[in-house]
Amino acid sequence: MSSTPAIFMPSGPLSIGELLDRAVTLLVRNFWIFAVLAGVLYVPIALTQLGMLDLYKMYADLMSAAMGGSIEKVRTINQTMAQSMVTKFGISFLLQFAVALTLSPIVTAAITHATSNLLLGQTGNAAEALRYALPRWGRVMLYVLLWVVATIAAFIALALVTALAASAAMLFAKPTAAIALVIIAIVLFYLALAVLGLAAWVAFGVGLTASTVEGLGAGAAFATAFKRTWTRAYFWRSVLIGLVLLAISMGISTVTSAAGFGLLALLHTGIPLVILNSVFAIVNLAITVIVIVLYYYDLRVRGEGADLHVLLGQVAQRPPATA
Repeated sequence: MSSTPAIFMPSGPLSIGELLDRAVTLLVRNFWIFAVLAGVLYVPIALTQLGMLDLYKMYADLMSAAMGGSIEKVRTINQTMAQSMVTKFGISFLLQFAVALTLSPIVTAAITHATSNLLLGQTGNAAEALRYALPRWGRVMLYVLLWVVATIAAFIALALVTALAASAAMLFAKPTAAIALVIIAIVLFYLALAVLGLAAWVAFGVGLTASTVEGLGAGAAFATAFKRTWTRAYFWRSVLIGLVLLAISMGISTVTSAAGFGLLALLHTGIPLVILNSVFAIVNLAITVIVIVLYYYDLRVRGEGADLHVLLGQVAQRPPATA
């Protein structure tokens, strides 16, 4: 595969619009590299979903029966679906979880590596990216586990603080004021959860990129993630990046789900829905990782002048000019 010019590497701070524009352009120009890499994860997941095709058909029949006003048929289909979902849905979920747990670290690291190479004007290749990512499976898994533990601990701490605040309001405030304070505490809890969740999502991606690009261990990458994104200068920018990625994901998901369920109702087969969900997942993972990698370099440009280091490295690697 041919290399992509290094015009994608930030040579100065990028606005959110410029960052998204470069991300989309990079994805379009190198779509098959990212599709192959993301497909390593989502094709096996799609195959597990094909085992639930009869459930999709029953759902389509249920919609038709409900629209036709056939109450008895709706009741019969509901009973059949309930019996099938207990076993098939559970088995499918466990298989998808096992596939995701096994392949997600490899695929994410591979897409990160390929994106970084393309941004720096180097050759992009799916096979080479997978070979690079495979030995790093354990490091990425340890990094993910650190984040799982930290997320659970942060959620429990935030919930306890909210519960204590609500309890204090109930004990020391008048009944009417106490109810208002409890409602305010709950609203603030969910707002804090949303803000911190978006910031943590972006920090997770930045740390994973640092681990892949810089070869950092799990602990160092975890610390770097907060050091680069949870500062006074970049915290709210990180939240905005997370919000943009969430909006993109929800927008694509809404369109593909509407089209998939429409085809399900029309054709009475779940195959189009499975295919559309897989395509959405592939595109969503690719664009998310590309945006995060670009943001990682943007942070380094802003804080460390990384563009100068890259340019100096490229000059140092050029062969000497002939007389």
